[in-house]
Amino acid sequence: MAGALYQGLSRPFAVGAENESIVTMAPQANASRVFHRSLKGEIPIAEGGAGAYLRDAQGKQYLDASCGAAVSCLGHGDPRIIAAIKHQLDRLAFAHTSFFTNEPAEELAEVLSAKAPGGNWRVYFLSGGSEANETALKLARRFTSGSSRLQCRWVAAWRRR
Repeated sequence: MAGALYQGLSRPFAVGAENESIVTMAPQANASRVFHRSLKGEIPIAEGGAGAYLRDAQGKQYLDASCGAAVSCLGHGDPRIIAAIKHQLDRLAFAHTSFFTNEPAEELAEVLSAKAPGGNWRVYFLSGGSEANETALKLARRFTSGSSRLQCRWVAAWRRR
């Protein structure tokens, strides 16, 4: 049941999307206020990491094979990466790409364009796969609609089995 969680009652509840009914949810199995992907019990609190390993609050070490975030392939605690991040943060933390560009983005785009087949490409930086797919669809629609170019009315995709 999709919906938003609200506070102020003795038990959490969700407003249902179908008919706006209130559905009482079961009490959480843990005391965390974070809505974790699994509510079946306590999950470890990550406190540190080195290379391919994470360390929890009790000092137990885990091989970090999650690979969910785009930067997870970089490992944890690499001094060169930490120095590069600190250097960039000292200069500029963020400037919206609708209004500004920056030297690191321009340099990386040059490298990626030069290595891509045919060269001379433009690069559009995004935060993940879902956003990249959505943007590709928007660009395809923008490129093909309202012009003398081929009109695109549907998108083909692989079906997961």
